[in-house]
Amino acid sequence: MLADIYEAKGDDRRALTYYKLYKDYSDSLINDQSRKQVVAMAARYDFEKKESNLREDAAKKEALYQRTLRKDSQQISITVGVIVFLSLLAFILMRSRMVNRRNNQLLREKNEKIEEQKEALEHQAVQLLLNNQQKDKLFSIVAHDLRGPLNSLKGLLDFLKEKQLSEQEISGMLAELRRNVDSSSELVGNLLFWASSQLDGIVVKPVVMPLQPLVHDTLALFAHQAAQKKVELREVMDSAPDAFADKDMVQVVIRNLVSNAIKFCRPGDCVTIYSSHVRDEIEIRVADNGIGMKEEALERIRRRESFTSYGTAKEKGTGLGMLLCREFTAANNGRFRVESEWGKGTCCYFTIPVAPSSSSISV
Repeated sequence: MLADIYEAKGDDRRALTYYKLYKDYSDSLINDQSRKQVVAMAARYDFEKKESNLREDAAKKEALYQRTLRKDSQQISITVGVIVFLSLLAFILMRSRMVNRRNNQLLREKNEKIEEQKEALEHQAVQLLLNNQQKDKLFSIVAHDLRGPLNSLKGLLDFLKEKQLSEQEISGMLAELRRNVDSSSELVGNLLFWASSQLDGIVVKPVVMPLQPLVHDTLALFAHQAAQKKVELREVMDSAPDAFADKDMVQVVIRNLVSNAIKFCRPGDCVTIYSSHVRDEIEIRVADNGIGMKEEALERIRRRESFTSYGTAKEKGTGLGMLLCREFTAANNGRFRVESEWGKGTCCYFTIPVAPSSSSISV
């Protein structure tokens, strides 16, 4: 403004001076402003550069983080997949192992059952073979024992028909024939009982029965035979309760034991039947003081073998009676045993159940 004023007054020198001064101040201000702008722009540039660097760094870090995160996620996914796969594989292996173990256990059990059945079949086969051998031997003995009395009877009839014997000879032969017939009758009776038990199976029909009348009637059957051998028969019966068993089977057992006892007694000996009540059983003993049995005979009885033996008057037996006694006693839920000492006598024991108090069955 001053330069314009002095230029209007015509003072060019002062107008120029002020104009120069204006230009200096103006250039100085412009330079300051430019310098400030440059500084601001530089600062802005530095800021933007730093901001860009920071953004780049942040982007790099974010990218690195994302890559790391994706990598970690992949690793976690792979690890989880591996764990799931291994768990599934372990489960399948454990289940397969359990199934195999169960199958092996079932197989072992089946093998054990098969082995047991095999052993049972082998045992049955051996037992059947032994029983068949025993039966063959028994039948051969029975056939031989029956043939003798029949041949004697046939010979006696032939002699009587031809009248070649005297009355004394006939009397002696009749006595011998009577003993043979008695023995054969007992043998046939036992054989029929035994054959019935073998063919149809042992059918037990238990009834409530008092023992004393049964024992008394059985001893009465052998009174004549005992009197001929001068053997005394006794009974010592306790006031035992009634028994619960098959009457016919018990009678067969007592009859065979008494018959055997008389057979092995000498004149003057005694056969005694005892009974005693022990808990839920009645024990019956048939004892004699005859010649007794040797250990070999006792062992054969325990093995259920039939064998030929002779009494004190040459009476002949087959051992079938003892087999019947053991089988019939077992069929009636009892126990049977024999004790004997050579030269001192024999005692046979067997037990039968006591009749239930609530039973209404009667003989």
